Amino acid sequence: MGIEHRVRPQIANDPKNELHLCGSWETVIGELDTFVHIWEYKGYPGHHNTTMRLASDPVYQAFLQQLRPLLVSRENSVMLEFSFWKTAPPMVTDGIYELREYYLKPGRLLEWETEWRKGLECRRRFCEPIGAWFSQLGKLHTVQHMWTYPDLQARKTMREDAWQVDGWAETVYKTVRLVDHQACYILKPLSYSPL
Repeated sequence: MGIEHRVRPQIANDPKNELHLCGSWETVIGELDTFVHIWEYKGYPGHHNTTMRLASDPVYQAFLQQLRPLLVSRENSVMLEFSFWKTAPPMVTDGIYELREYYLKPGRLLEWETEWRKGLECRRRFCEPIGAWFSQLGKLHTVQHMWTYPDLQARKTMREDAWQVDGWAETVYKTVRLVDHQACYILKPLSYSPL
């Protein structure tokens, strides 16, 4: 997808757009032929201004015309990052990323956040988290968090090691009952991805 690798970095690097590209990935385990892009806008005005600007940008409109016939579907959400789990700065890694998605029972977000504040410290001993977000628009009651690992074996080992830390089992026990369903995707960063 040469056009993808050309246009998205142009959008991210254009100072007229009020956004920042956190990262772009291809799903390699999960829903294949799917791409994930995390954009950080300068608030709702930044989202509005950038959307309006791109709607009249001939390069972006040509990109969409070439892209749409290749797509089965597109989806987006407006999410906020958790205050206790800031998005990581750009980094170069040859590893994999894990995106975990939890669909919470309505009204359980604050309880989930309280338990994960504690549990994050257990996991952080083995792996630095990339970020965590909760939905404001789109699929509501959704939480996503992302981790990076050198490979699948390292992921397995680090997750097993976390079970040996006091507090992790309790976090899982207290949060799993808040979840309606969940999904896990393994991602590889695209060549232009800051993360």
